[in-house]
Amino acid sequence: MVAYRGNRRYPTTYGELAELAGRFAAELERRGMAPGERVVLWGENSAEWLGVFFGCLLRGVIAVPLDAAGST
Repeated sequence: MVAYRGNRRYPTTYGELAELAGRFAAELERRGMAPGERVVLWGENSAEWLGVFFGCLLRGVIAVPLDAAGST
C-alpha cells in the first residue's frame, strides 16, 4: 500500500504491515480485550487501518468498520 501526502509517496511493505498488526494485537491483549469482543474502526483507508484490522483478526476480536466519510 502506498500513502500519498503532498508530493511524496510513503510505501508500506508487507513486513511492516505484519509488524503493525502484531503490535496492535499485543495492545489489545494488554488492554484485556478478549476474543469475541468488538472494536470500532473509524478512519481513512490507509496501511495503519489495515494493520489495525489484521491485528483484530490476530487477537480474535471482531472489527466493526465505519465509513470515515459517513454522517454522524
